[in-house]
Amino acid sequence: MDVFFNVNALQMTQNQWFALSPYICLCAAIALSLILSTLKLSSGFQKLFTVGFLGIFIALLVERSADTEVFVFGNALLLDPRATFVGIAVAALALVSILLTEAKDSPLWLPVFFICLLGMTLLPATHNWVSFFIALETLSIAAYILASFEVQKTAGLEAGFKYLMMGAFSSAFLLLAMAFLYGVSAKLDFAGQFEYLQTLGESSLSYFAAIMFVCAIAFKISCVPFHMWAADVYQGARSPFAAFLASASKLSVACAALLVFQRVGFLTLSGIGPVIAIIGVMSILVGSFQAFHQRYLRRMLA
Repeated sequence: MDVFFNVNALQMTQNQWFALSPYICLCAAIALSLILSTLKLSSGFQKLFTVGFLGIFIALLVERSADTEVFVFGNALLLDPRATFVGIAVAALALVSILLTEAKDSPLWLPVFFICLLGMTLLPATHNWVSFFIALETLSIAAYILASFEVQKTAGLEAGFKYLMMGAFSSAFLLLAMAFLYGVSAKLDFAGQFEYLQTLGESSLSYFAAIMFVCAIAFKISCVPFHMWAADVYQGARSPFAAFLASASKLSVACAALLVFQRVGFLTLSGIGPVIAIIGVMSILVGSFQAFHQRYLRRMLA
């Protein structure tokens, strides 16, 4: 916790600023898009603006892709090649989704889109529970707005409300996991909790925290048995936003969860690995069988 209240954590080197440059670019895009959203912009200009900033973001990520691990803000963020790879993949998926937008779409989606993208790209770079939760909720809150962007239609409002309720359940499970892990280890950084699990061994609270974390991630990426909301949400959302949330958000959360499993040491707990494998297999089987009787493409993909 000292990282978030210590002024020295903000005293960064030139290399750290360079590592942060892609995310600073996204923050600049958020600020500019907030201004531009008040203007009546053509669909072509919206796409050009978004594609331009995404291109700069990807270029900056590629430029620093060869760098070694760089810690930023103390140990809050770990910018390494894995976070860079996920950021490039998420930005590429966002680029494809943006090309699906139509002329009738209001420019108000621009700042929300960039906020969501910022959370997605920062999530795999988090290195303690506070930064992980902030990045995940940044992603999620913006995703709720994108899902309910068509407020004139009942389906859009229903999609946003269902997404919000399921997201609240997911956040509750995640906070429970964080609380129990902090209770047994007195640490919020992943390295400290990994050291605790390696030295002091397994405990009932550690198992409970691991199960709560698995449930939280399963809610976020709609794994069985926490998948019932996905079809209605994707059906009610606008097509480009549904494509963006169904691809980029799941990629970001899944990759970040795998990194957390590795860095915290959840996989060293006996029985957690098989639970994750069963959830994965059941998600594939149940999703495939349920897709057979769907009449709409978005519900089938969900």
